[in-house]
Amino acid sequence: MLLTACAPIATPTILVPTIAPVAPPIVPTPTSFATAVPRSTPQPIESAIEAVTRALQAKDTSTLQLLLNDQVLLAQGPEANVGGLIARTDAMAWLNERWGNHRAMVSTDYIEHFEMIEVTTSGWSIVAPMLTDRLVFHLHRYEDSGRGDALNGAWRIDAILYQ
Repeated sequence: MLLTACAPIATPTILVPTIAPVAPPIVPTPTSFATAVPRSTPQPIESAIEAVTRALQAKDTSTLQLLLNDQVLLAQGPEANVGGLIARTDAMAWLNERWGNHRAMVSTDYIEHFEMIEVTTSGWSIVAPMLTDRLVFHLHRYEDSGRGDALNGAWRIDAILYQ
């Protein structure tokens, strides 16, 4: 048997990393707190309500047509269980058929959580499927392109609810 010499085994060197202490960065402390200033909107809530009021006082639906969105939800309210989206022209035809003699605003409500104005009206002609003379309009803000813009858009009627 042939014996060969073995090379000596080297012992590994263990490197221990050294971490130099780093001072935390100095952050200036604000001396005053800025308060959020609401952006001005192109059409305040009050002017949207006034526009609906004027449209209801008009002799026909042409003024109301200017407030309608391109697509409108027409549904049985208040939960809007039965209904669907219709085009502005179809919404106008539906409203024309029910344009009564003494339309009036019953109430308005701004719902901040949804950035929505809810306008309850009365004095509409009762034509099926309506059971009362009341309609509720929901208004949200939209850009000219039709895209929703809760802060800067113009108020448009995008839902008509009947009972």
